[in-house]
Amino acid sequence: MSLLIASRVAVAYGMNTVLNGVDLRLEWGRRIGLVGRNGSGKTTLLRVLAGLQEPDSGQVTLREGVRVGYLRQEQMVEHGWTVYEEACDAFAPVLAMERRLAELQERMAQASQGELPEVLNEYALLHDRFEAMGGYGNLRDIPRVLQRLGFGETDLAKPTARLSGGEKTRLALARLLLSAPDILLLDEPTNHLDLEATEWLESFLSQFGGAILLVSHDRFMLETVVNQIAELDRGALTLYTGAFSAYWNQREERRKRQQELYERDQAEIARLEAFFEKWKNTPSRRSQALMRRRQAERLRANATERPTTDLRSMRLKAQPAQRSAQVAAVFEQAGVAFGERTLFDNVSLTVYRGDRIGIVGPNGAGKSTLIRLLIGEENPTRGSARLGEQVVFGYFAQEASDLDHEETVLENLL
Repeated sequence: MSLLIASRVAVAYGMNTVLNGVDLRLEWGRRIGLVGRNGSGKTTLLRVLAGLQEPDSGQVTLREGVRVGYLRQEQMVEHGWTVYEEACDAFAPVLAMERRLAELQERMAQASQGELPEVLNEYALLHDRFEAMGGYGNLRDIPRVLQRLGFGETDLAKPTARLSGGEKTRLALARLLLSAPDILLLDEPTNHLDLEATEWLESFLSQFGGAILLVSHDRFMLETVVNQIAELDRGALTLYTGAFSAYWNQREERRKRQQELYERDQAEIARLEAFFEKWKNTPSRRSQALMRRRQAERLRANATERPTTDLRSMRLKAQPAQRSAQVAAVFEQAGVAFGERTLFDNVSLTVYRGDRIGIVGPNGAGKSTLIRLLIGEENPTRGSARLGEQVVFGYFAQEASDLDHEETVLENLL
């Protein structure tokens, strides 16, 4: 049963067409991963489906009574409430649905023969929606949901105005899940989630009974959560059955075949053009030459397009760096505390040239602080952290906090 139907949807920004006649159906139980290059129009498609942006042409039809939940990449929570109050407010539609089901049960017992079919029909529709939201039983424990998404007990009373950008995104995700929509439109939902929260979200989405359209660069999520992949490429949407690995294999086969057809068409165009160039000035062959030219033009207009490639070359001229010492970084019983709260303590670690180390842990464990100790942006409460001799570091900060947002892209690079 279709909850939402997009028909021939087109959107262009100036001369750049990002959606070109897109068709898509979202149905109960369908969990679709939306993939494509950055800038290919994935967020635009989500906004159109969510009703936040009108398409230039085409239409989006939403089944009556269906509720759509949309998680943006950058989410704002502006009510001025606490974290817990925001979550409770989001859960209100689910409670209202339950109350209405109870009311309808009472009406069924009292309804006349003429009224009963209408009451039964409303009850059946509402009950189906409620049951299709499988997994919402465990959402009754609102503090537990917030905890699963990285909020501690002391965070529940925190005003949302004091939340960081990442915390607001996690709260927006909690609100969205608690509100029990029929359709989830998710734009990079794992941003700002730690491993535990990501695993919980994957489990929840896998059991979700409604429809999901998910944009993510997390290949594991695209492998475990979705049952279909939609690829957006040059404005066109192509659907593949199965999870990410199945899509990848199907896509590579399709692109291999497309490359063969492209090369065949280009070779034929070249052959026809060569015939024209050879005989165009020979009176006895001129008509044949002109015919070959027309054939080449027709073929060129309808030729197979060259398949896109994910490999885009970047040319960087890196200056040779002076070789660093064997020891690249050292932590000696390093610890950081904020007031009475100890973030971490007694960290001792030696990093050698050539090491590649991943730092994992829950949100708030101090991963970013640990890095900032090394580069001198934070001072340890105890112990020490230092770089080795002749080490030149490169630091990529969360949320691009090291960029000057008043400057242009080029000015930030120079």
